[in-house]
Amino acid sequence: MDIQREEFELTFQKTSFCKNMVKSLENSDCPFTSVFEMRNGKYRSSYVQLSFEIWQAAKAQAVPEWIDYTKQSPRIDGRYQIFISGEQITADWQSPFGFSDPVEGEALIQDLISHWGMLPEPPKPQEPAND
Repeated sequence: MDIQREEFELTFQKTSFCKNMVKSLENSDCPFTSVFEMRNGKYRSSYVQLSFEIWQAAKAQAVPEWIDYTKQSPRIDGRYQIFISGEQITADWQSPFGFSDPVEGEALIQDLISHWGMLPEPPKPQEPAND
């Protein structure tokens, strides 16, 4: 099981909604054996699947997840936020070369980088008012 699903299930189990679902399963002829039973990579219960998708969306908009650069580097070339020498900056990643300055293109000293994370989604442009 992936870490994200495991974290969701631990959180979801604490809700009264989940506790009520478990009671309903115990008192019915429902074909599910568990609230978290899956089929084809999705939860069989549409309520649990929808809750998982909402949880994922909310988590994606929350505080960014920082990844220890000494343990894992990005897998996809692109722009990321990094911590280097205690400062948070934006940098470009290019495998196998590492992080570089996005303006100057100069390589950054990789040993000074402690963590990296995804950049948040940019704001969506506002529609002009139709007055």
